[in-house]
Amino acid sequence: MIKIGRLQMTLLLTIAVAVGLISLLSGQAFAGKPSNNDFSSATVISSVPHDPAALSTVGSTTETGEPVTCFSIGSTVWYEYTPSVDQFLIADTNGSDFNTVLTAQNGNAVDSLVEVGCDDNGGTDGIDSKISFLGRAGVTYYIQAGGSGGGTGQLEFNLTTTGVKTGLPTVLNFQGRLGLISGAPVTGTKVIAFRIYDAATLGTKLWEETQSVEVTNGLFNVLLGSINVNLPTALFGGNTRFIEVQVEGASAQSPRTRIGTVPFAMLAAIAQDVVDGSVTTADLAANAVDSSKIVNGTVAAADLAANSVDSSKIVNGTVAAADLAANSVDNSTIADGSVTTADLAANSVTAANVEFNYAGSVGEGGIANDSNLLDGLDSLAFWKLAGNSGTTAGTNFVGTTDDEPLELHVFGTRALRLEPNVNSPNVIGGYSGNSVTSAYGATIGGGGTSFNINSVSGIYGTVGGGSNNTVSQQYSTVGGGLANTAGSPWSTIGGGSANTITATNTYATIGGGQGNTASAHSSTVGGGANNRVTDAGGTVSGGINNQAGDNLGTSIDRLYATVGGGTGNTASGVESVVGGGTGNTANGSQSTIGGGTGNTTTGVESTVGGGFGNTAGGAAHTTVGGGFFNNATDTFSTVGGGQGNSATGTRSTVSGGQSNTADGGWSTVGGGENNTASGDRATVGGGRSNAGDGAYGTIAGGGEAAPGTAATANRVTDDYGTVGGGGNNQAGDGTASTTNERYATVGGGQSNTASGQGSMIPGGFDNEASGDFSFAAGRSAQATWDGSFVWADGGASATVSPAVNSFTVQAGGGIWMGNNNSPTIGAGRLINTSSGGFLTVGGIWTDSSDANLKTNFEAVNTDEILSLVADLPVTSWNFMTEGDEVRHLGPTAQDFYEAFSLGQNDTSIASLDTGGVALAAIQALYDRVQEQEAQIAALKGEGVAPAEATSADLAATGSDGPSGLFYGLLLALALVLALPATAVAIVLGRKALARAGS
Repeated sequence: MIKIGRLQMTLLLTIAVAVGLISLLSGQAFAGKPSNNDFSSATVISSVPHDPAALSTVGSTTETGEPVTCFSIGSTVWYEYTPSVDQFLIADTNGSDFNTVLTAQNGNAVDSLVEVGCDDNGGTDGIDSKISFLGRAGVTYYIQAGGSGGGTGQLEFNLTTTGVKTGLPTVLNFQGRLGLISGAPVTGTKVIAFRIYDAATLGTKLWEETQSVEVTNGLFNVLLGSINVNLPTALFGGNTRFIEVQVEGASAQSPRTRIGTVPFAMLAAIAQDVVDGSVTTADLAANAVDSSKIVNGTVAAADLAANSVDSSKIVNGTVAAADLAANSVDNSTIADGSVTTADLAANSVTAANVEFNYAGSVGEGGIANDSNLLDGLDSLAFWKLAGNSGTTAGTNFVGTTDDEPLELHVFGTRALRLEPNVNSPNVIGGYSGNSVTSAYGATIGGGGTSFNINSVSGIYGTVGGGSNNTVSQQYSTVGGGLANTAGSPWSTIGGGSANTITATNTYATIGGGQGNTASAHSSTVGGGANNRVTDAGGTVSGGINNQAGDNLGTSIDRLYATVGGGTGNTASGVESVVGGGTGNTANGSQSTIGGGTGNTTTGVESTVGGGFGNTAGGAAHTTVGGGFFNNATDTFSTVGGGQGNSATGTRSTVSGGQSNTADGGWSTVGGGENNTASGDRATVGGGRSNAGDGAYGTIAGGGEAAPGTAATANRVTDDYGTVGGGGNNQAGDGTASTTNERYATVGGGQSNTASGQGSMIPGGFDNEASGDFSFAAGRSAQATWDGSFVWADGGASATVSPAVNSFTVQAGGGIWMGNNNSPTIGAGRLINTSSGGFLTVGGIWTDSSDANLKTNFEAVNTDEILSLVADLPVTSWNFMTEGDEVRHLGPTAQDFYEAFSLGQNDTSIASLDTGGVALAAIQALYDRVQEQEAQIAALKGEGVAPAEATSADLAATGSDGPSGLFYGLLLALALVLALPATAVAIVLGRKALARAGS
């Protein structure tokens, strides 16, 4: 047991009193909810008709999960009914004292109901509601009644039936075709949602169903209503309805597809409101039943109540002879037994109708001759049924001479009316209710019905035929069709249905179609459906839901726009054009969209050729040729096609590819993927993820060295840089400035960086040319000094330039130079030439001297050469390009050439020539040494000791001392002239020293 303390009880009483006071102060006493407030407690209806007493909905609520989408329904109560047979059910709230809303639902739980009917103000007085739907035997329906916006009051609820409709299907056959954006048809199982709305766009959703649909080669066929039982026929109660289709993973179809009527099903509307299948007098309009509605056209006496036929039931009160049985009229059937003149129609009594038994009243052969009977005219003056002859045009005519209309009737109904007017008569044909008002010279050729007359109210206006057509302005024309309106002067509608030319918009034309509107001067709609021209001179040739002009309220700001066809297209710029396609918008003046889907032009003279989701705008003269989601947004920019490309720089171009961007002025991307040309006049030919940031820079192609990693693509970061291709190559230093390291070039390869001004890397791998005007090639070549040249072989270790303006070559296999195409590098040689000269790996240069390579051999005078050598100036000096501390010893080329005339010029000395001169001089010296040795030997033979030799003896030997001194001179000469000769001289010198020691 729960115990409540005194303090708690006091608090509860206080709360209760407070609530009561609040209720009294607000003017409302607490009232319990209606018994059928909740879905689970719905009032069960056992039979129809059901007309209970009024129910107060004050205090009713809306429970969690309850559907509230229909006209903001709230404060609801519920009714439940299960038909035992198929019945067409009608529920209404006629007589309720507040604005009611009704829905009919099908399902088992409040949060999973399926709506089969909905109405707000369809009842009798503008606030009552009425719904109708087909109830299937054994199916339970829940009817939700409430107030618009949650209003409450006295609810009058009625449920009736119009009887059983047999043979009426409750499913709707619907077919369609699915295709990809590329145009390829879809095949397979797709989940598709079908919805029914009351408008082509926006509007209210009235029904929905989702099905798993088998699609074959793009085609599918479904029965709508086969999943959610009972496709509510109340949806099609004479209202326009549209089907929306949404395929899994895609956007809903727009615009929706209008639902048409199966021809024989139109007859169902006649019996829809007939209660229990019977037709009473109250169901019939006045004069609704005539002979055409009666089987065989005969009304028998048994069909008539006593005295039911009197003059009020007879058209114009006249009974013609054909209406009477033979001898059926005598004194007993004529009131008061007399026939007066008023009882007879004009000319209704002829001789054949008169019995000649009244003396004096009838002459022999019939009625006495009396010229007054024919107005004193001869019978030839009247038009005869078989036609007249001898007529005179202008003199003889059928018509009137007074100011009254002339009418021609057929089958008792007016078919043609000629109305007089001092300016020009009106001609009105067709249905008798067709009219011309306040106009002259007007013509209605025919057509019209009792509910849809044709009318003309503009002078010289014309309606050719059709039904419910209107001409309200001068010189306007509607050729035919249904519900067309020509509401401006000199306007024309050829035909179609529900087409409108609005007021004051002269010279407008609509060729035909449905629901088209021309609301501007000289505007034209060729045909199609729901097309609009809102600005002067605009044209929509056809299609569906297209517009030429804008919606800004003035018809002269977007002149001469044109839409060729398609659906959902808008040409809203001055002189803009959309050729066709779907959902395209040409907003820019003189802009053009050829076709495709979802394309937009916003710039002056911008163009989109076609494709999907492309934009040419933001500035003038932009162009997108086609493709998918491409953008050209700056002046004269162009995207040829591809996908996701952007030309955002002035006069920039992206030819195609995917996700490429040209945002520099005059920049170009030829194609590829994810390339960027952001420098002015930069070019990227293709490849992937390449970036041309420097002005006038060029990347021919190539891309990511590591696929999928954009940072490993090619880059030109400074002006005038070039990358021919490859991957992860860079021309420029990559700093914020694009002008400090210009003209760098990388031909290709991978991971090469030419970051010095004017530097170059032809290709290879991991090379660096960071010095200005430097060159690096091969692998890991690093030309880091200005003007340095580094050529590296395939070794992994780096080859680094040693100094400014240096030339470095790393060649582990040797170097070959020559003028033939058969290079060879022998063992032990670092440099080999085609001429035969080579440098050994030990550092020795070896000249070519093959006898097979020589000709024109001549003997030389060694003594003469020796004397020239003796006279050759030999000095010590340094080259001007070297420091003063670097000294050399030898002759100049000019002195050497003057002395010996050897070599190609007088500015260089060949080492081979110096060696030859030295050898010749050595030979001359050798000969002299031989002579001296012979003389010395002779002196020794004569017993003369060297110490005793006289000066004359020394003179005879050509020497001032022993031969060792002479050999010393020879050694000095060899050292000066040539290295090879020096080696010989050393040998001879050693001999001379040895002899001198002896």
